[in-house]
This record gives sequence, C-alpha cells and structure tokens, in this order.
Amino acid sequence: MTVTMLRRARLRPHPMTVDSMLLFLKALVAAATQTVFWLVAARLHSPEVVGVAGSLISATISLSFFSQLGLNFSLVGLLPSSRTPASDVATALLVVGAAGLLCGAGFALVAPQVAAPLAFLGRSPVLALAFAVLVAGSAMNLLTDPVFLVLRAVPANLAVNGVLAGTLRCLLPLALAGLGAFGLFASVGLALTVAAAVSTWAILRRLPRPLRWIRAPADLRGVAGFAGAGYATSALDMVPLLVLPLLVIDVRGAVASGVFFVCFQVATLLTALVLAVAMSMLAEGSRHPERAAAVSRRAAKLLAATVTAAVVVIIASRQLVLAVFGPAYAERGGAVLMVLALGTFGVAVNYWALMRLRLARQLGATVLMQAVTCVAILGLAAVGVTAGLVWVAAAWGLGQLAGGAVGLVAVARGASR
Repeated sequence: MTVTMLRRARLRPHPMTVDSMLLFLKALVAAATQTVFWLVAARLHSPEVVGVAGSLISATISLSFFSQLGLNFSLVGLLPSSRTPASDVATALLVVGAAGLLCGAGFALVAPQVAAPLAFLGRSPVLALAFAVLVAGSAMNLLTDPVFLVLRAVPANLAVNGVLAGTLRCLLPLALAGLGAFGLFASVGLALTVAAAVSTWAILRRLPRPLRWIRAPADLRGVAGFAGAGYATSALDMVPLLVLPLLVIDVRGAVASGVFFVCFQVATLLTALVLAVAMSMLAEGSRHPERAAAVSRRAAKLLAATVTAAVVVIIASRQLVLAVFGPAYAERGGAVLMVLALGTFGVAVNYWALMRLRLARQLGATVLMQAVTCVAILGLAAVGVTAGLVWVAAAWGLGQLAGGAVGLVAVARGASR
C-alpha cells in the first residue's frame, strides 16, 4: 500500500462514525420539523385543540414503541447473518403493524372512558379505526430505522424518515385544518405512515427477492429470546418517561411540569446522539462479530468525545436556548437543563453497556441492568421531587449511571469467562 493510500485510509472516517452522525442529523431534522409543526398548529388552532392533539400524538409515540415487541433490536442483531433477510423484514413489519393496530384500537376504546376530551374517538368508529391504522403505520415506520442502519443505508433513512416525513408533517396540518384535533394528529400519523410505505419499498428493493415473503411461526422461534429481552428492556426504558411527568405535575404543579417538560425535550437531543452511536455500535458489531470488542472500544471513544462536546455546548447556551420558549423557562429551567445535560454521561454509560451485552448475547443481564435503571430513577425522583426539579433531573442521570454500572460489571464478568 502506497503512502498516499495510507493517508487516505487514515483520513477516511470509520463507517460507524458516519452512520452515527447521520442518525443524529436525522434526529435534528425531526426536532426542527417538529418545532415548525407545533408553531403551525398554534397558529391554526386554539390551545385546547392543540392540547388534545398533543395527547393523541404522545399516545401514538408510546404505542409505537410498545408495538415493536423487541423486533427492532432483534433485526439489528440478527439480520446481518440471516439467510432470508427480506422475509425477516417483511415478517417483522407485519407483526409490528398488527401489534400497532391492536394497541391503537385498544387505546381508542379505553381513552374516551378515561379522558373526556377524547370522547370523540368513542362516538365515531371511523375515527377510532383511522387512529388504529395510523398507529400501526407509525409503529412500522419506527421499525424501519434499524433496518436502514443494518443495510448501511442511513442516507436513505435521513431522506425518507427525516426530510420526507418532516416535510409532510409541516404541510399536512394546512390540508387537514378542518378536522380539528384529529386533523393535527392525522398530519403526524399520515406523514409517518407514508414514510413507512416508502421506507419499506426502499428496504426491500435492496434485498434479494425471497422464495417466501412471510416466515412461518416455527421459523421465528430462534429470535424469540432476543426479541423478548429487547422488548423487556424497551418497556423498562419507557416507564420513567411516562411516570416522571406525572410525578412532577402531581407534586410540583402544572407550571413546574411545563418547565421540566421543555428542559427534558432539549436534553433529549443529547440522548439522541447517544442512541445514534449505540445503535451504530450494535449494527457494526453484529455485522462483524469477530471485531465486536474493537468496535465497542471505538464506540466508547466516540461517545466520550461527542457527548462531552455536546454537553458543554448545551450548558454554555442553556439560557439562550430556554429563552426561545419564554423568559419563565430561562429563569426557572437553567439549573434543571444543566443537570439533565450532565446526566447524559450516565445515559452514555448505560447504552454502551446495554449494546455490549447484546453483542455478547448476555440477554438476562440487559434486562437486569434496565430494571435497576428504572427502579433507581423512579426511586430517586420520588424521594427528591419535593426538594425541587433539579433533584428530579439528578435522579434521571444517577439512575442511568446506576444501571450502567450494573451493565459494566456484567460486561467485565462476561469478558473474564
């Protein structure tokens, strides 16, 4: 190899680094278009209508995650070595879509009994069915993200699930303004469903045409353990996200809840950076199992560098960032956002250990560490919420670090065997 070729090899970024940065760019595009969407919504509708739509959209996001059934992580870990990748993807999409349809239908039946503003779902079977279908489409769209990653087609993911979905999300509220709150929800649901259809086409055209599109149940037994562990860890990961806002609004009141919500949304961008690197680590390690240890070390260095830089930027600009939402947020949320940003280091340790254990197929340890994370976050938050929002923010980072410590111990024990 010539000196010139060696220099080019050194200057060329590692594929895992490129994928991580593209995934983070997709998260930034999603955040930007989401901001535009809510600005448009606020211009077109009253706060009451926006509030109802926000409840439906939040429910759809949660239902989409629960509908994954662990198959999102399973595909990343198992697809690189699969002999029938197209069949695996098609079957997973069908299963997740069916789960999303059932979850959406269940929510449409129960929600009107619990929340009076959502009673219109119970009065209209058409709207209830449309809600269930759009939840299914949203769930299928969420599943396509890791598949694009495994196929090294992250630029296509950015184009479809980032730019296309974001553009539709911003434009559809204008076309569906006459449908009120359901129109706002449908704008998001339709954008994600259209993106799911385009993503499915883009993915399947990259894979060899299979002899059989849908796999028999017996063929899926091999992924049951991996999917079950992935589903358990995802569910445990979601619980604090659902419980913390309820805890804050119950103890600290609506104003404090709004401050915490805004700060947490800003900090979510840092979590998106961590998740981008972690998922790229899992995909690269699954693609090359013999280099899993080296890939993990590279991911650790990448996390340390990028998270440190991002945390410094957020902390330094926190007052300016929060001032965009209003002076009250800048006044009351500066310390909260700073603590949440510092907690990203705990998130980084947690996700790195989680992906390393998945690569090593230490599935029981992944469930244990996420259970510790969930209990630690909620326990610390319950104790500290009376003292203020800063203590709730600290509970988030410390709980993540506690679960990550358990994961690191499991990684060390697995390496010593």
